[in-house]
Amino acid sequence: MSVFIPSPTAFATVPSFSSPNFVSGYHIVPTGNTTMTVSAGCARALTNDFIIQYPSFSASLPSNITVDVSTVGLNGCYPVSIASLGLTYNQLFPVYVVTDTSGTYATGSTTANGPYVVVATGNNFLPAGMNSFCRIGWVWISESTSYILPMQQSGNGNEREYLLNAPITVLSGGTATTATEVDLTSTTGILPPNRNSKVNFNVQLTGTSTSSYVYLQPENFSASGATGTTILTPVASHALGVMVDMVVGTDSSTGDAAIKYLVDSGSAVTIQVAGFTDSIGNYLA
Repeated sequence: MSVFIPSPTAFATVPSFSSPNFVSGYHIVPTGNTTMTVSAGCARALTNDFIIQYPSFSASLPSNITVDVSTVGLNGCYPVSIASLGLTYNQLFPVYVVTDTSGTYATGSTTANGPYVVVATGNNFLPAGMNSFCRIGWVWISESTSYILPMQQSGNGNEREYLLNAPITVLSGGTATTATEVDLTSTTGILPPNRNSKVNFNVQLTGTSTSSYVYLQPENFSASGATGTTILTPVASHALGVMVDMVVGTDSSTGDAAIKYLVDSGSAVTIQVAGFTDSIGNYLA
């Protein structure tokens, strides 16, 4: 899998439903090979009603939190370095804002107890002294360099959009004429599992006639016809490229995000993931 989903054993992860969960602000902006900034914001902690806010009460705080994924610790990766993981594929890692509920003090002060940001690189991603956390987004890391791969995050509240600088090819020249799954999570995929996410696809269809088609469906759909997204070629033997926004489904056996596709006989389709919508919600990741 190229999406890391932690499974903590050292601290509780049961969501609190005693108040509405939310994330406001905390926008992620890559700024260098290993650095990114996180803007001022506030969020309700996952497991309790504490509001994790930055900046706190100090007027001297910097406007953004700077995070360096080449380091291990607060405002870096935790609990281990990315280089130590020996990644096989480019991988998506969850990003959390963390704090100690005894108060929110200035980042960088000698008595600071939050808020900080950590990129989770292991199951027990909550550093010593921290007892509250909330996921605020994702960061995409290169398997060859351990660098941050460029993505743009936009949106507000719990719904955040990501656009990839280099779209990921999940199907190349597919010719299946019956509904066939395309996995969007494992190996080169970057869609978080167990979610019916909205995804932005680049689709290129090369047809054999003016009525050649490709059907795209959420994995959970059972029909084999035009029950999802339909793309038709207006000119025979020419490639048609379109951008498609659609909700994808979940593979019932693996939990991976997935779609089904089929084309008419003789046609071929290439599909790339260009971006996706992250619904933060009241979830660990």
